[in-house]
Amino acid sequence: MANDTQFPSLFAGLGSGDGPGALTALVEEHGHLLLGMPGLAEALVSDGEMDEELRLDLFHMLVDEARMDMENRGRLGRRFLAEAADAVSALSGAGSLDPETGMSLVLAYARAGVEAPEGLVASVQENTLAEIGSDGLPDDLDTQIEDFRREVGDDDYMLYAFLNDLLGGMLVPLQVAFVQHVAGRDEAWSGSLALYWLLSPVPEVRLAAADGLGEQARRGRLDTAAVSKLTLMRTWVPADGVLPVLDTALREARGPDPVEGLEMPSMRPVRLLGTLPDGSGSQSFAVSLDSADGSAAAFVLLKAGHGVKDAFLMREMAAADAMLSQLAELSEASSVDLAIDALEPALSAALADGLAEGKTAPPILIDVARACGLEALRPQVLTARDWLSRIDPEGEVVRLPAGKRAELIERSGDWPLDYSLIANWSEGTAIVEGALEGINGSRPQHAALWTALERRRDYWAQLMVRSAHVLRSATGDRDWRSFVATATALIDGEALEGIPIMQHVLDTSVAAWQEEERALDANDPAEGGWPFYA
Repeated sequence: MANDTQFPSLFAGLGSGDGPGALTALVEEHGHLLLGMPGLAEALVSDGEMDEELRLDLFHMLVDEARMDMENRGRLGRRFLAEAADAVSALSGAGSLDPETGMSLVLAYARAGVEAPEGLVASVQENTLAEIGSDGLPDDLDTQIEDFRREVGDDDYMLYAFLNDLLGGMLVPLQVAFVQHVAGRDEAWSGSLALYWLLSPVPEVRLAAADGLGEQARRGRLDTAAVSKLTLMRTWVPADGVLPVLDTALREARGPDPVEGLEMPSMRPVRLLGTLPDGSGSQSFAVSLDSADGSAAAFVLLKAGHGVKDAFLMREMAAADAMLSQLAELSEASSVDLAIDALEPALSAALADGLAEGKTAPPILIDVARACGLEALRPQVLTARDWLSRIDPEGEVVRLPAGKRAELIERSGDWPLDYSLIANWSEGTAIVEGALEGINGSRPQHAALWTALERRRDYWAQLMVRSAHVLRSATGDRDWRSFVATATALIDGEALEGIPIMQHVLDTSVAAWQEEERALDANDPAEGGWPFYA
């Protein structure tokens, strides 16, 4: 059990009347350090001396912060979740976890996309299912659906978003019953909602959506547009038990070819902005769209190893104009105008990247792809060499004299000066810590860090070829050759120590680790408590 006197100053400045804004500000400013505070995860889970609402709200935020830290190869998120799992398992194992707190903890993990401790899920599920009726669905569910439909009109995605919010407060068995109930209805919109749920991160929900589509197909109620989208979308779904159900539904529906039978898109892409990837592998693309109603905009966030992380479609003119205005300012600093056809290969590769890790794309990508004229978008695995073949099909860089290629590689030392996102290229602190563990002496430590980077050649080559793809697609840009030459050097096994950008990666990685070490030492509660509220 955490020391009850260890964290009082953390909550002293967060009276319950301050609301969630104070917690949000705390996490935005200090969230990363909070993950590294020993005993905090346990206290947030179990410390009855603290304000319950505040500590559970903070736990929700920090679980999501921990997920992001792990995605960025940090070390503190994993520590926080491990401590929380131990505390939760101890409570649930002792039978001292009250159902309301248990449900709040389960939802914290679910909403962050983090797997909850097995004992916690079993405990909460047992308590919840003992108290509900045969299906556990709200008695007025159909009435709520009709109310939502009247509010959103013909916007199927908005209806999905409303219903998915309801879904977020349920355990998986109830989510399954909910989705089966909605997806099996005869209305055309229910087929659209089922398509969105096919991209749920929860396998059981995906299967429930597929079952609903299959039921509609057997009754002959699956409309042409849904069948056309479904034929395409089966390539977006992880290769699990859902695919046979979808294939059966398609056979029974006897649908058309995936790009036939759809009404013409009401939007047209007119401008594409794209960024180079940052050190975490995140890369953004934004599309300005012409529509019958005026301006519209689409945005996608891709991340190496995670696929398509997020997507938005702004149909409302004022919101789209504001977004595009911000993007125009951004383009001066870190993004560039690209040829429209640069988007499809980036999305195709990201879809395949995500599927390789068992991750689904955000459901709104269905609408984003259609708005951008990508109705035939499919996952395509692209290795670093595959990207090079696309970017430089004639082998222009490879055919250069060795001296010219060496100059291009040397040019990589200037990338951090010319591209703001590349200035932050670094490995995560978890990788640095793992490399240095048990090794003493600056020279052995330096060698260990280079060895760790050796194992990451493919990752950094991928970031370089994705950067080259953006720059190659930018009007008049010639710097793509430097990225192609440097990526080729990594792929071909040239010594990392002789590649300037890799020296930059090593230096920034060590600096980030050292800065985190200093911050953790300065904020150790055992050495004077929390400095956040002096």
